[in-house]
Amino acid sequence: MGAAQAEKGGPAFVMSSLDGSRTVMPQQINSAERRVGARGTLPTVGLPLAGIETNGEYGDPGNTVIEVNIGANNTVLAVSFDVTVQAFSPSWRSESIVDFTDSALTGGVGLTPGFEDDSSGTGQYSSGGLVDLVGLGLDFQVGADGILRFEFYEGFDDATPDPDALWSDHPAPVGFPGLSFLCSDQAACDAAFAALSGPQSNLGIVKTAPSGVVAGGPFTYQLDASNAGPTDEPNAVVTDVLPAGITFVSSNCGATEAGGTVTWNIGAFANGASASCTLTVNQASTTCSAISNTATISGDNGDSALANNSSTASNEAANPVVDPSFELGTGWDDFSLNFGSVLCDAVGCGTGGGTGPRTGDFWIWFGGISALAEEGYVEQSVTIPAGISTLNFWVEQAVCNAANGAGDFLSLSIDGTEVWRTDATDAACGATGYRQISLPIDAYADDAAHMIRFDSETLGNGSVTNFFIDDVSMTGAAVCSGSPSFNLSSGDVNLGTAPLGTALTGAITITNSGTAAGTVNAPTFTGPFALSGGTCPAAPFILGVGESCTFGIALTATSVGAFTGQISVDAGGATIAANLLATVVIPPPAFIPVSSPWMLGLMFALMGLVAGVVVVRRRG
Repeated sequence: MGAAQAEKGGPAFVMSSLDGSRTVMPQQINSAERRVGARGTLPTVGLPLAGIETNGEYGDPGNTVIEVNIGANNTVLAVSFDVTVQAFSPSWRSESIVDFTDSALTGGVGLTPGFEDDSSGTGQYSSGGLVDLVGLGLDFQVGADGILRFEFYEGFDDATPDPDALWSDHPAPVGFPGLSFLCSDQAACDAAFAALSGPQSNLGIVKTAPSGVVAGGPFTYQLDASNAGPTDEPNAVVTDVLPAGITFVSSNCGATEAGGTVTWNIGAFANGASASCTLTVNQASTTCSAISNTATISGDNGDSALANNSSTASNEAANPVVDPSFELGTGWDDFSLNFGSVLCDAVGCGTGGGTGPRTGDFWIWFGGISALAEEGYVEQSVTIPAGISTLNFWVEQAVCNAANGAGDFLSLSIDGTEVWRTDATDAACGATGYRQISLPIDAYADDAAHMIRFDSETLGNGSVTNFFIDDVSMTGAAVCSGSPSFNLSSGDVNLGTAPLGTALTGAITITNSGTAAGTVNAPTFTGPFALSGGTCPAAPFILGVGESCTFGIALTATSVGAFTGQISVDAGGATIAANLLATVVIPPPAFIPVSSPWMLGLMFALMGLVAGVVVVRRRG
C-alpha cells in the first residue's frame, strides 16, 4: 500500500446553494463536524428512493418531483444520504443531481453525490453520517406551507436515453438509507417521511436482571417491550439467545425455547402499547462469572429507530466510558493539527491501508499525512467507580514510517501520567488488524473523575504513520447476587433390618442454606434402593433460601443379605450424596397359636394316636 493511499481523505461530493453563491465539497469537512447529534435528535426516517428517474435539466417535465409537508417554517439543519445512482450511457453519474428546497425555490441545497464520476454505470454514495448544513451556511427554512420540494435532474441533458439515470437506496447503508434530514422540528420531519415509507413501528426492548445473576442456581430476566408507533405492529417477536452455561427454566409469557434460543411471540402490538415477560433461567456453574445476555425485538413493519431494538443485561461492572466506540459524537473532546478532528469514518477518510473501524462506522485516526508533521489528541473525563479494574482499548498500526522511529508515537495518559506508549519501531507495525491492550487501573477506581487522554505526534518526512484506536472500555469483576448451598441431613441412612418380604423404608432431607434459590434434580441411586414418596415435588424443582424437603427411600431387594448403596443429588450445580444401608434376614418358622379350638382338638387327636401306638407295641 503506497503512502499516498495511506493518507486521510476520500471521494468528494458537492453541495451548493440554489443561487450558486456557495459550493462546498464535504470531503473537506471533518467527520466529527458532520456528526451533529449535539444540535438535536438524529433523524430516524427519510425519503425512500426506489427507481427515481432523472431525464433532463432542472425543470424538465420528465424529472421526478416529490413534495413532502414537514411542517410550517421547519428548518432543515443537516442531511444524510446513502444512495445508488445508475447512469445510462452516454450519461454520466456526475451529471445526476437532486435539489431539496422550499416550494418557492428561495432556499435549498443542490446535491451531486457522484461528483467527478465522469462515466456511466452504477455508483454507490454515502455521506457517512450527517452533513451539518448550519456550519456550511446551507441551512434553510421551508415556508408557511411546510413543503420540502425534491427535484431529481441532470446537469447535462443527453438526447438519449430516457431516463438518463435512476436513483435508489443504498443496499447496505452506512448511515440512514435514502435521504434523511435533521430539522428544527424533528418530530414533524419524521412523521412526514414515515408516511411515505409505509407502516412504521418504533419497537423497543429493555432487558434487566432485577435480582441479579446467581451462580449455581436460577435467576430471572425481565423483558419490557414497547411500540412507540406511529402505527400498530402486526407481528412483534422477541428473541433471546442464551449464553453458554445458561439454560431456560420457564416464563410467564408463554415464551418457548429451542436450541438455546428463547422466543416470545407478542403478536399484534398496538401503537403506544407495552408488554412484559419474566424469564427464569438457570446457571449450572457455582463459580461467579461474567454473563452477558441480549434480547432483540423485531416486527413486520419498518422500524424508525433500530438503536432500541436490542438490549443487553450484564453482571459485569458497567462501562463508565461515554461513547466507547466513537459512534455517537458525544463524550469525547478531540483535536487534529491538520484535519481539525481525529475522528474518522471510511467515507470521509478512507482506511489508510488498515482495517478502518473495528466496530461500527467511526474510529480514531492519528497521523495520516506524509508532507507535514501532525499531532492530535482525544480525551474524556471519566468517573471511575469502585470495582473497575481494567482499561481496555484496541489499537492498529498497519502503516508505520520506521525512519521516524520513536518520533512517531501514540501514548495514553491518565490525569497527565503516561501509562502506555507505542511508536513506529513497535513490532506491531505493519500488521493489519487490531490488537487489544488491557491495563490495570485499580488505583483510579475511587468514584472520582479522571482524564483519559490519547496523544499522538507524527513527523511526516515524506512517509506516513497511522495509529488507529477503537472500542475503549473499562471493566471489573463479575458480580453475582448470591448462590445456593445444598446439604443432606445425614451422610448415612440405615433403613434397618427386616425379614425378606418386609418393606424397608427411610427418608433423607435436603436443605438450601445458601443465599439464592437453586435447582434440584432427581436423585439417582446405586444398590437395591429407589425413590419412594417424600415431600419433595417432582424434579427438577427450585428450592428457595432456607427451604427443605425430604426424599423417601425404599429397599427393593429380593434376597437376604446386607445391602449398601448411595443416593446422589445434583443440586445447584454440585453433587451431594449419602450412603445407604439395609439388612434382609431369613423369616422365622411359622407357628400356630395353641389357644384356638381347632388347634386343641388336633393336639388331643395326636396324643391319642401316639398312645395307641405305644399300647400295641407293649402287647407284642
